[in-house]
Amino acid sequence: MERAIITVFALVAGCVAAPDLGSGDFLCAQEPKVCPEGRICVGDRCVLPGGADASVGPDGAPPSRFRRPLVASSDSSASDIPVLVILNPDRINYSESQPDGRDVFFLDSTGTRLAHEIERWQPGGESLVWVRLPALQDGATVYLHYGGDDVSENSAAVWQDFDLVYHFDGDAADSSPRGYSGTLEGAASAGGRLGGGLEFDGVDDLVRTPVNADLFRGAAGASISCWINRSPTVGSAFVEIANSTGDSSRAFLTQISAGRLRFGVRPTDEQAVVTSNDAEPITDGQWQWILGTADLSAKRLDLYVDGQLVDSVLDPTLPATTVDQPSAFAILGHDDINLNNPFDGLLDEIRISSRARNADWAAVQYAAMTDSLFAFGAEELVP
Repeated sequence: MERAIITVFALVAGCVAAPDLGSGDFLCAQEPKVCPEGRICVGDRCVLPGGADASVGPDGAPPSRFRRPLVASSDSSASDIPVLVILNPDRINYSESQPDGRDVFFLDSTGTRLAHEIERWQPGGESLVWVRLPALQDGATVYLHYGGDDVSENSAAVWQDFDLVYHFDGDAADSSPRGYSGTLEGAASAGGRLGGGLEFDGVDDLVRTPVNADLFRGAAGASISCWINRSPTVGSAFVEIANSTGDSSRAFLTQISAGRLRFGVRPTDEQAVVTSNDAEPITDGQWQWILGTADLSAKRLDLYVDGQLVDSVLDPTLPATTVDQPSAFAILGHDDINLNNPFDGLLDEIRISSRARNADWAAVQYAAMTDSLFAFGAEELVP
């Protein structure tokens, strides 16, 4: 773009203002730094002050040179939900972004910056970024911005309503605000469904979470989800959360014979487990996403496979909340008491939340993680 020589009139915010030159793409990278009237120089861009320009979010996000619109294709009414955005060389110009992706951020259609977390950044390959959306409806547009200065991630805001989030990208670090990072005991890093995962040997491999954590403590809802890729075994446990006494399960997501699934909760230390089972079989050697969720106010347990409801249980005897005591511990890859039912296969993206989830939420999660939620528009210069 040619840079015109113009008459200097006044100094604004450290940059030189000039008569209105229209609404084109103006730069102020060279001295003297000159912008059209009504715009200021931020970095090397001429933008509207106060965050009105799309390149500067209202919370002070730095300017960016490029953006891409992401248009949602969903009839869901889900709101305030974390979704996965999968990037590759066809969707982002890696040569225009920082090597570690620290310049990437997202704005909604109103210019509000959205919380995001980079799970994996792989220039020239596939990168995984989680973004929290305030609302989702068909045709909703989110803007991916890049080509600017450093922008901070905010994983705690992305996962604000979760008790535990393990991406398993080389470890069992917790991305939730709780900070319940786990300890690997034999489980080995391996390729996962989304980035990295963990491989369990079906003998004694497991992941142990911190003791006395507030998992499903005094909660009116309970949800466990994970990606699984199992080897041919009869029965195995994916996630088991022990009650405060440590001698019974507070909640679990496991597999019983013939590849059937079982999700259960024990709202009090004394109450019998209520299970949702007889779900459609799990296929050996294939990645599948499992979600078990309990809504205690509705007295209901639901079990989803690949975003589809496969089984439900109604139990009018369920209390309004789980026991208001810390959980003794949680075990991934075994059961919680005697380390029976070891899991043989791969696990990825384990999440625990003290909230009930519904069909819309499950469908959106699965669509995002299988890269079918967004259509990517062409790269644009930020206006």
